[in-house]
Amino acid sequence: MRQTESIDETVDEIVAESLAVTKRSFDDDSNLEAEPLAIESIDVLDIAQALDAELDVHASANDLESLDTVGDLKDFVDAKYDGK
Repeated sequence: MRQTESIDETVDEIVAESLAVTKRSFDDDSNLEAEPLAIESIDVLDIAQALDAELDVHASANDLESLDTVGDLKDFVDAKYDGK
């Protein structure tokens, strides 16, 4: 499996768990602020903590709030991931 595929799968799992949705209910083009995701401030913090714990990717709430889609989140994580 390519590293990016593994990161993408982990990000999908984090989003699904943090927002209490199924992975089938969203894709890379899904807007983080629209249904079914409808991300809120507390969710941003949950996602930031999960990214740190699961992938050792440090992201501030401001970093994450600037992203529009799940694909943007994956690109952000991929750029920050150092493969530890």
